[in-house]
Amino acid sequence: MKVYVVGSSALYYWRRNPHALLTAHNTVDNPLADCPASSSELAEAHLPSMGFGNQPIRLMVPSGNLRLSRSTYKYSVQQRPLPSCAFKQIAERICVASPELCLLESSVAYSKYQLMELAMELCGKYALIPDSPRGYTTRNHQLASVTSICDFLNRVPHLDGYKQLLQICKFLKDGSRSPMETREYLLACLPKRHGGYGLPTPKLNARIELNTDEQLLAQRKYLECDMLWEAGKVVVEYDGHDDHASREDRARDALKRNVLTTRGYQVFTITGKQIMNVGAFDAAIRDIAVSLGHRLRNFPENWKAQRTRLRRDLFASLTNCKSQVAYPTPEHMPK
Repeated sequence: MKVYVVGSSALYYWRRNPHALLTAHNTVDNPLADCPASSSELAEAHLPSMGFGNQPIRLMVPSGNLRLSRSTYKYSVQQRPLPSCAFKQIAERICVASPELCLLESSVAYSKYQLMELAMELCGKYALIPDSPRGYTTRNHQLASVTSICDFLNRVPHLDGYKQLLQICKFLKDGSRSPMETREYLLACLPKRHGGYGLPTPKLNARIELNTDEQLLAQRKYLECDMLWEAGKVVVEYDGHDDHASREDRARDALKRNVLTTRGYQVFTITGKQIMNVGAFDAAIRDIAVSLGHRLRNFPENWKAQRTRLRRDLFASLTNCKSQVAYPTPEHMPK
């Protein structure tokens, strides 16, 4: 007997247990074929103590007859077959929806831009946790990748949400290290029809190896650039203030800029306040576009309205923590 945790309960678990994916079983053969048939069997899994967030815990079953305890659990019924990679087994009797399945489930309820943001989180090295000091925590590995999402979709074209998720895959990138880096990338690089500026796609957190002299100067063996356009020799660094608060961190950032400048890169720094402010971000992106030799033209007539929609969806997940800036109200937006 196994229980199958899905939806927001599964996301809660993956976000707050960053190493769980590394120890979980990669596949679960014949998922949903062995769900609990009685309340006593369900109780044996001890789900409330496993860290799935507030009640009700969300479970998936293959039949409505197996919704055993609706006061404690919220059920989704999935009668269509699921591949073995849809769940990860974290304990003898507990399976959790894979990050890819969590994303597919979210596609039914999220807007396409919120879905992009969630996908970038899962393919990045951070997790949104509202009650943490910054509203997110960092991790050293990704829960998913653009490749794993596409591979999963190839196995489930018969499931709800498939088309919505497939449509956004071409815009996703691996490697973002914070929510603001994700927003910065999407706002700058999504096509104009989606409210972005349509900049060429950069590498996120790209690694640049250093020679011996550069290592002595930068005090590290390599550099990571938040956004890198290698062909245009342009680097954009996100300065989140909280992440670079100490004098030592700012000195390291200055050394990093010096090394990159010596190598011939143009280095732009964008702060959280600039990203939040429509006018300031617009000015920054236009400067970057000039350096890239990319002409910002042929904006659709509804671009400003689409940009507003994009920004509101992307900033909807901001938490009320001190490190975040309030989203500008319409009267504070440039005309």
